[in-house]
Amino acid sequence: MFCWGTVAVVVLVSGCSGEGEEQVDDPLDDGVVTQAEYDAAFAAAQRCIEDRGFVSGGNAVSTDGLSKYFLVDIPEGSTALPEEASLAIDECAREHLSQVQRQWLLDNVPEGAERDAMWESLIQCLAENGLPGFTPGTPSLEIMQAYGMMAHRPGYDPAQNHALECMDSHRLLWPEEIPLEPY
Repeated sequence: MFCWGTVAVVVLVSGCSGEGEEQVDDPLDDGVVTQAEYDAAFAAAQRCIEDRGFVSGGNAVSTDGLSKYFLVDIPEGSTALPEEASLAIDECAREHLSQVQRQWLLDNVPEGAERDAMWESLIQCLAENGLPGFTPGTPSLEIMQAYGMMAHRPGYDPAQNHALECMDSHRLLWPEEIPLEPY
């Protein structure tokens, strides 16, 4: 089973529809992605995966509270290889979701009191998972370096530590690091 995150953007090209197909406007035309446009891009990526013979499902919202992901399976009895599923995911993400999702996330970066509360939440989460002492504005690289040092200590158990989940659920604190691709 493959998990496909949603930090990717959709490029739905208008004017390129075949006969009988509905034309779709580019959700990036006005520079703002609405919830409906994001949902449509997400659904288009899923349809693309299914059109290639794979099964998609398990829709969920990521820990950041904004982006979504779905799982991709190779159907029982299929001769498809995992590499073919990965290629389909990559191509469908680029075609239908990557740019739209990235813009959706950028459009929803918290500001003011909401951002301050998110920083406090991250600092508390990190401290509860063995990484105390960070302050608002700490670069993500500095936190990841501290995590790397902690992870190499004797007795470290990744199953019992959720510091990476803390980072993932607060990734909007570093909007400049939101990748274009979902992987």
